[in-house]
Amino acid sequence: MINRKYSVIYYLTWNCNLRCKYCYETNKNNQIMSWDVARDGIDFFMDKYEHVHFQFFGGEPLLQFKLMQKITEYLKTNYKDRFGLSLYTNGTLISNEVISFFLENKLFVTLSIDGAQETQDKNRKFLNNRGTFHILEPIVNKLVACDIPLRIRMTVTPNNCDKLYENIRYFVDTYGLMDIQEEIDRFTFWDDKQIDILISQYNKIIDYLIDKYKSSNLFHWVNYEKRIFPFINQTGIQKGARCGSSEGMCSMDVDGTLYPCQKFIVNQSLSIGNIYAGFNEVQRDIVRNYILPNYLKETRLCKDCDFVNYCFAGCIAENYLQDTNQLQDCSFRRLHKGMHKKFYDELKLNNIKPREYNTKIIKNGNLVLDANGCGSEGCGMEGGCGGEGCGGEGCGSEGCGMEGSY
Repeated sequence: MINRKYSVIYYLTWNCNLRCKYCYETNKNNQIMSWDVARDGIDFFMDKYEHVHFQFFGGEPLLQFKLMQKITEYLKTNYKDRFGLSLYTNGTLISNEVISFFLENKLFVTLSIDGAQETQDKNRKFLNNRGTFHILEPIVNKLVACDIPLRIRMTVTPNNCDKLYENIRYFVDTYGLMDIQEEIDRFTFWDDKQIDILISQYNKIIDYLIDKYKSSNLFHWVNYEKRIFPFINQTGIQKGARCGSSEGMCSMDVDGTLYPCQKFIVNQSLSIGNIYAGFNEVQRDIVRNYILPNYLKETRLCKDCDFVNYCFAGCIAENYLQDTNQLQDCSFRRLHKGMHKKFYDELKLNNIKPREYNTKIIKNGNLVLDANGCGSEGCGMEGGCGGEGCGGEGCGSEGCGMEGSY
């Protein structure tokens, strides 16, 4: 057994009850994980690692709520305090029974929701093309009232970017939420006008956040606070930090096939084994020694960038699998880094210090990271991922345990 933390993204089903316009998972079908595969997967990972974090994923994992309950009971009975649980969900199937399950088992919940009604119903719809806001509004209220550990995950697209500031305020002012992660849809073309709108929205958000910090010492913006450590240190991202695909985390398909992460699962040739035959070390070496080093490296676009020391050059899986618009993708990364730097500068100018949320990794003004990764909610990144309590970075894509900006 390896004395370290590991993270597994558990695909309970490929089915989903929504048809979001921007969803990258085009392979929606009725495949579900059987109990035998779920149990055997648990035993496989628990035999190998001291502590394992299981992130329920899909499709929509709550379509398999009974299986989720069975998995959790099996873990509690056989592995006691050696595991952690989290869920990535669209939220529409959350009931009182599900909330009781969250509370009893201390699940960390990432809720995919884009904002107030106009924005939410624009892209996130049921199969009958009806919007989802009317279902989600009372559910979010219940989650907040029950103090469920909750992260909001928004997708920002060209057709809703003009409402980003309003939507951030909606979550903060209506629910008091402060763990909100906005991610740009990089698979859609953005024209210059839309990018200008996005920049304007981010500037308004930062002004709003600084005002909130000034008005209350209880306010802390989790998503940005954990991004500013490279600027605090003035040393950039830790040199040892790297994506934990295959090494610190993996995804498990409904049949027990293993992949480096949830993004690689679309390409069967990149499987790194299965729970019955074990890890395929040849394939893992390809990920470890070829894909990770070559698709994380700096490009010619990085040479003169002000943020070259603060950027991971994008999601490795996306860089490897897709012929993305590199210039556009880079412009979004630069935009994010610029906003993080502006946020840091404004905090410093106003003598505002990040809350004690971050003190566990700051010592004498220096960033302190676990060399094996933080192992937080679904994190698998080596050297720091940007997840809960971590000062590194990560890709922040749908369901990614690295929970950071790209």
